[in-house]
Amino acid sequence: DTDGVIFKSQLLLRLSWHSGIIIYLRALFLCLLFGINRLTMRALLERVYDKLKGIKEEEFWRVYYKMKLVRSAEEAIRCIRNNGHYVALISSGVPDFLMRHLAKRLHASYGYGIDTKMDNNIFTGEINGSLSFHEGKVQVVEQILKESNITWNDVIIVGDDRNNLDIMALAKASIGFNSNYSVRKKAKYLADGNDLKQVLSYIEIEGDPSFSELSSKLSQEFTHSWRQEFRRKGIHFGAVLVPFFAGVNFTLTLNLLITITLIFMFSELLRLNGISLPIMNLITRLLHTRVILKN
Repeated sequence: DTDGVIFKSQLLLRLSWHSGIIIYLRALFLCLLFGINRLTMRALLERVYDKLKGIKEEEFWRVYYKMKLVRSAEEAIRCIRNNGHYVALISSGVPDFLMRHLAKRLHASYGYGIDTKMDNNIFTGEINGSLSFHEGKVQVVEQILKESNITWNDVIIVGDDRNNLDIMALAKASIGFNSNYSVRKKAKYLADGNDLKQVLSYIEIEGDPSFSELSSKLSQEFTHSWRQEFRRKGIHFGAVLVPFFAGVNFTLTLNLLITITLIFMFSELLRLNGISLPIMNLITRLLHTRVILKN
């Protein structure tokens, strides 16, 4: 996957932001509907890209070059390829011409995206191609498998949203990277953070690592786990104290809870666009589960 895995944020939302605040808020709402399974991939793309009609191709490139990548993206891809594997970057939201460039830029084997129709270098609002449909990623991967004479048992998928569930179900292994709830339920491995090198551990596990290598990785995760759990329990304990503080000063406690909630929502909104709110970002990094091995 690309948005949320290679890119820190979503290119579609960035394009909408550059087209105006109303278009951006509308796109954000549509992405929310897609995330809770109330909108199909095709409907999401059609409704968002239709509002981007008239954008010049150079604007696509301008936004593309401003997209922040997760840490070690190129290094992780290079490492995977050096071990004899193919790497395909596949997106159902990024134009194909940008995906092909991104693949070359990061030294991936393939890059696939949706077809965006241009007329004299101006976007017409029309999209096409298999990746603009729900089953598109399965079709693209099967095309690669056929060309490379390999099977689904040779595939490891890295993704973050429900549009990757179909290919995850078919692959030998799946890694949810900063993934949402639906992917977390289905993925074999989970990794959270800002460094793509984290997924290398699980690719190595699938390649039958030595006992010492596996023990070392599990030891590192255990050390991180108890520290992270201690911090999380501290937050839970703070929540238990809310009724006590409310008894002392109800209005102040209520206003404080509302303020913290709004700050967190604003922080997450910025994070979708690849912008970190320093204090909230630090708290999130200290509390999130860095990596999880399921089953």
